[in-house]
Amino acid sequence: MENTRSRKSPEDFQFGRVIGEGSFSTVYLAKEVESGKEFAIKVCDKDHIIREKKQEYIKREKSALHLLSNSQGIIRLAYTFQDRSKLYFVLTYAPNGELLKYINKLGSLSIECVRFYSAELLRAIEEMHKKNIIHRDLKPENLLLNRDMHLLLADFGSSKILPEDYDYDIAQDEIERNREEKANESDDSNDIRLRNSRLVRRVSFVGTAQYVSPEVLNGDAPHLSTDLWAFGCIIYQMISGVPPFRGASDYLIFQKIKNLDFKFSDDFEEQAKDLITKLLRIRPKERLGANDSDEIRYHSIRSHPFFEGIVWNDIYKQKPPEIKIPPNINDDDLQQSDFEFSDEIEPGLGQRQLRRILQMEFGSAKISSAKEQNSTPPPSSTSLLQKLLEEQKQLEWSAFVESDELILRYGFIMKRKKGLFARRRMLLLTNKPRLIYIDPNTNIKKGEIPFDANISCEAKNFRHFLVHTPNRIYYLEDLKGDALIWCEAIENARQKYIKVS
Repeated sequence: MENTRSRKSPEDFQFGRVIGEGSFSTVYLAKEVESGKEFAIKVCDKDHIIREKKQEYIKREKSALHLLSNSQGIIRLAYTFQDRSKLYFVLTYAPNGELLKYINKLGSLSIECVRFYSAELLRAIEEMHKKNIIHRDLKPENLLLNRDMHLLLADFGSSKILPEDYDYDIAQDEIERNREEKANESDDSNDIRLRNSRLVRRVSFVGTAQYVSPEVLNGDAPHLSTDLWAFGCIIYQMISGVPPFRGASDYLIFQKIKNLDFKFSDDFEEQAKDLITKLLRIRPKERLGANDSDEIRYHSIRSHPFFEGIVWNDIYKQKPPEIKIPPNINDDDLQQSDFEFSDEIEPGLGQRQLRRILQMEFGSAKISSAKEQNSTPPPSSTSLLQKLLEEQKQLEWSAFVESDELILRYGFIMKRKKGLFARRRMLLLTNKPRLIYIDPNTNIKKGEIPFDANISCEAKNFRHFLVHTPNRIYYLEDLKGDALIWCEAIENARQKYIKVS
């Protein structure tokens, strides 16, 4: 791993296009100015992390990636740094994207591909488990393909690092004792003791419904073979195109998992069927590989007939089998278009750079139409103003402004107070100027954002933006991705309609 303590900053990188988005992060393709190397930079919004209480998610990912820095088959953390409002994780760039998109596009992978990528995934799992790290969110979305189509395991935000002296049986016994105490005692002091119990407090649901293991659902002690359960689910999905446990809701999926309720098609490959059956066992210690103790870690899985012909020690030097796309399938969305960096691209990730990326992502025509869709051009004459005001009467939200007040922009946003749930609101920007927010369900005005010469707007990414006023910061989200357009409109209104003496 490169020195993560180097004093890097956003200005050391040119930011290209967006290659991924999460609930509190955006991933950009970027180029390091000094070396010319391309990276994937995960940019996390600090305020959003705090509001959603995701601090532990960030800490877990950073710690796990540090421990796995020299491990093959795992995404590599090159640098970490931060500024006033964001955290930056500089990661390996995998230009061929997620394995999931190939499964979804083709419906399934060939047995040769399934065997090879399952072997590479097992190698990555072995690397993790040698460091006592449980991933806890293995799924095809988190399996990336590098330029040579080799597998890279990503997203360690749900991971757990077990202590070196961790003993599953002791941890599980303590959880069972606590459960018995809870069943036998009902006084308040016992509830307090349970809430403060170290093990009970740490048991929580993590992962994705279709791949979560029974012990996680039951709140049992952590076990390395949680990842082996997900490994079995992924092999099944690569062959059949869908996960083994499916349902109309998470609850129904969980019931199927607890009852081991899944089926194989009649033509399912027999050796793969046998392997999956031995991995999908309710009890963690009964899964194939769970009791392996040799240096290789999962010798019993490696030696399963399904993996016959795999040269384990040389796998990353081998050429992966080709994922063949039939001629009748459009593969445009499988082609990872390279971004051409040039010296003209200004390094950093400020408002100007975000604006450039937005224009590139959506095209100037779309940005123009987005501006026009919910915006009114500034009136240039009294007659034009009157005409616009007359047309505005047809707008549902005109009842919330004065008769001579023009709505410059409007749209649905999510508004939240720091640390609280977001509320859906209709936001109006007018020429008075005012920022009015309305509850669209009750059609009641809920308030206004104070608008004076001191107001400023800051886009955190395409969706999230902050409105700064002297006494408060307003946290807003535009689900259509028009945060930059809102900021530009608010700044234009400030400059045009606020008279500074």
